[in-house]
Amino acid sequence: MRNLSIVTLSKRQRGFSMVAILIIIPSLLVLAGTAVTVAIGLNIQHQLGTASESAAMYFAKRKVLTGDEATQTQVREFMAQFTSVGNIDNIEIINIANGYRIKANSSVPIFMMPQLGNSFKVSNQGAASVEYNNNSKVDIVLLLDLSPSQILGLQDTIDNLHRIISTISARYEPGNIRIGVMAFSFLPSIVDADWLPQSFSGIECVSSTVFIGGMLGANRPANANKTVDNLFTLPNNLRNIAQKSRPLDTTFLNEGCPDVGSLLPTSDLNKVKQHISSHTQRSNAQVSVYHHALIYGARMLDEGWASAWDTSYVDIGERKKAVIAIGDGADGAIYTTEFSNLINAGMCDEIRDNDVELYFLHYGVDFRENSNIERCVTSENTKAMSDIEEVIDQLIGDVNPSGHPNSLTMKLIP
Repeated sequence: MRNLSIVTLSKRQRGFSMVAILIIIPSLLVLAGTAVTVAIGLNIQHQLGTASESAAMYFAKRKVLTGDEATQTQVREFMAQFTSVGNIDNIEIINIANGYRIKANSSVPIFMMPQLGNSFKVSNQGAASVEYNNNSKVDIVLLLDLSPSQILGLQDTIDNLHRIISTISARYEPGNIRIGVMAFSFLPSIVDADWLPQSFSGIECVSSTVFIGGMLGANRPANANKTVDNLFTLPNNLRNIAQKSRPLDTTFLNEGCPDVGSLLPTSDLNKVKQHISSHTQRSNAQVSVYHHALIYGARMLDEGWASAWDTSYVDIGERKKAVIAIGDGADGAIYTTEFSNLINAGMCDEIRDNDVELYFLHYGVDFRENSNIERCVTSENTKAMSDIEEVIDQLIGDVNPSGHPNSLTMKLIP
């Protein structure tokens, strides 16, 4: 039988062992706690970045489709779906071109190191934008009624137009969307218009209706059929266009023309916003004559007319063209009959036959249903000012109303 030797430790050796245990094991526990804490922290920080990027992509896309801005509450709730992220705070939402940059913090629990507290913070961020591959080409002329009845709602209309133009600037290819402005009340004003030939720069205010010579050399409107026949005919001269001199001591012309020039459709949308902002005062005319502005708005969209009146005009090729009249729809005095006669003679159909779409957006305190302008553009294309986004999307049309974009590309940004 073999002898089994039993190793015994002396008291001194046992003491050294206990000291080693007391030193090494806590150290190992600290190392283990550190490793666990660091691992969890790195994972949470990574997940926080993923959550931030996902939130930036989601809210950038939503903003494009609906126009809704992201809020901190919405972002927090969205990011909370990432269960490993933990508690999220200090959310910062930064608007960037066509998207968002989202920054956030999250708490990491500290294991086996009570002297350091219960947790510490990690931070991360994500950014995303939407790219558009839209090649839509659209020219739009806005007809802005400045008659006294419109003034109560005018600032709201200006604000809405600014918002829409900012949306267009962010959503669509630069240069492909052009917008022009024609302010009117009685007669449309073209004073200071940058698209007038120099030889005609002195013309202050014009009627778009074709005039013919009358008694004692005065001009009188031609009949409605003659006006329609000449709708897109370029005049050899402007002798038959009525003109008035602007009184030096008034803001508006005596006959009610707004003292602000018209703006030919331009891709410089900031210039359009500035021009719209200049229409802050009402005309002193008590009537609105929609058909005068309508004819000139349609002419501004005609290639031949526009190129003849503006040496810098660029034909951007096949495109949609639209006139959008904005007002309450009320005609004035005898001009109600004149507009009606022009409609019956086929003026609005002639404009549409020239591939110009017609819309009427009503605002103001006294919307006139079944007005001449509504007859002209059709009831289907008559909408409230609040529906302007629907009209713009219909014209430019790269986002499906169901919420599924046809040509959007999401892009993460470092």
